[in-house]
Amino acid sequence: MRDVYRQARRILMWLGDSSPKDDVQLAFAFLNGLPASKAIENLHKYVFKHSDITRVQKFLQRPWFHRRWIIQDVVLGHDSTVQCGPFQMSWHWFVDAHRRLQMASNKGIITSKPEAQYSIQHAYIIYLHFNELLSLIWDFHKRESFDPRDRIFALHSYAENVVPSTASETSPEFEQTIVKKTFPVDYTSPYIEVYRHLALEFVASGF
Repeated sequence: MRDVYRQARRILMWLGDSSPKDDVQLAFAFLNGLPASKAIENLHKYVFKHSDITRVQKFLQRPWFHRRWIIQDVVLGHDSTVQCGPFQMSWHWFVDAHRRLQMASNKGIITSKPEAQYSIQHAYIIYLHFNELLSLIWDFHKRESFDPRDRIFALHSYAENVVPSTASETSPEFEQTIVKKTFPVDYTSPYIEVYRHLALEFVASGF
């Protein structure tokens, strides 16, 4: 799946249908205008309407933002677009807008719910630089997955210290660093066995 996403020309992040009561159009209009209109250092001069913040926070409560598998959309897509119903926005623009909202929250200009922006912030961190598997598991421990094995497998492709079990020891992936570990993505194994295997790998490597 990692290779499929990396080779895709464009990724469309489908967040579901919208209805007039969702106010998605107004939420997108607010986010679309925020990055271009005000520099971060001038956020204190911007008048944030409570209704705008409420719409955005409501939008961020959609199930998509709480799923573990959204990371591949964000990290591996070269040209990603957020779409809800007929409304679209560039993912990079979407993230930039939320970074500014977070800055406004940190400055006490607005009051926002940290949990509402959790997925966006951590996905953006992975986009900037990959991390080790254990750190990713910790960072995304609140993200949901239907299959308990996906608590590991959904993060597998983004860990800098893990390579596919089929990789050759002479391949470039192994040559990058000798501390990389081989870990199989095997959905025939019970989830308890997957967790046990992972724990043994970390213990053996000194974590």
